[in-house]
Amino acid sequence: MKENKEWEKKILENFQWNVAMFEFGKRYTKKENDSWFHSITLKKIAIFLIVAILLTGVGVSAKRVIEEYQNREIRTTISIADAIQNGYAENINMEYIYSDGVGLKLSSLFMSDNNMGITLDFKINHSMELDGNTLEYDYIVYNEKGEIYANYTNYESDDSDMIEEYRKEMHTQEDLNGYWLSIEKQCITSTKDNIEIATMITPKDTFPKAKKLFLMVKGIYSTEWDGENFKTKKLTNSNWKIEINVPDKFYNETVIEYALVEKTPEIEIQKAIVIETSMTFIATIQSINEYIEIKVEDENGNVYEANGKSFSRVGEDKVTVSTQLPINKRMSTQTLYLKMKVSGEERNYVLQQISE
Repeated sequence: MKENKEWEKKILENFQWNVAMFEFGKRYTKKENDSWFHSITLKKIAIFLIVAILLTGVGVSAKRVIEEYQNREIRTTISIADAIQNGYAENINMEYIYSDGVGLKLSSLFMSDNNMGITLDFKINHSMELDGNTLEYDYIVYNEKGEIYANYTNYESDDSDMIEEYRKEMHTQEDLNGYWLSIEKQCITSTKDNIEIATMITPKDTFPKAKKLFLMVKGIYSTEWDGENFKTKKLTNSNWKIEINVPDKFYNETVIEYALVEKTPEIEIQKAIVIETSMTFIATIQSINEYIEIKVEDENGNVYEANGKSFSRVGEDKVTVSTQLPINKRMSTQTLYLKMKVSGEERNYVLQQISE
């Protein structure tokens, strides 16, 4: 794609604003385990950076953003951005599908065992007066087995039609239990006739392999803040179902697995894998609380910090932590150094590559 000076300016200004918000939150968040603000803000930065690269290819804008911020904590975004820069994302060549006056198409997709990115392009009627901040819609992503990768419904919308359609197709009445841990959206393009939204989905553990995915999207809503509450108005009864043939490079992806060089009762690693977009790390740690920091250092001295963490208690003195780190296959080395801080106590371990 052609480089555009206005896009370059917009990318850098928006990125810098998000960085400023992150720094503000880091400074004024008092509790050590209050990582929610940090995690959400970093993901928004990550999405904008990824979108910038998708729009500009390997152009000046993306390179400038990465070069300017690669040595900061914003490095949490770099492994996914690097994968996309190296051709991991797939542009989808499809026409708009129209339903109740609104067109929709899937613009791009990237998918690994532990990350998924979907970009949707809406062709709207300018009389709707929608933009990237007010557009809402319900959707669900699942595979042929009915395994759910993401499910989102506007909190004021009636999603029963979408869920019932899914249950009828899958011949099930069970509760919807999906693989996603977090879903973050970022507007890319917003004009009176066109809105493009990028969504990044992170799993609790890893996503199941699938050769075919289905994306169901229902309804177009306008959501606005009235000063006290969000007000939602349904504008259309649009109903789309898009079948996605998963590219072989996603389906056939392999992992690099790591294990402790020396076992210790302090930590039991359930999963330490590096793939095309990031590293998934799951371990049970001796700790009476959840004040746990996790970093990984490679053989070249590069340090990668965990991007958000989820915890579950195991008895009175153990915690299972699940997280992702921004290191991918191109960044990984034969040996990785796991650096942890548990309730202020530093714990260091050596990880060795055991498979690829």
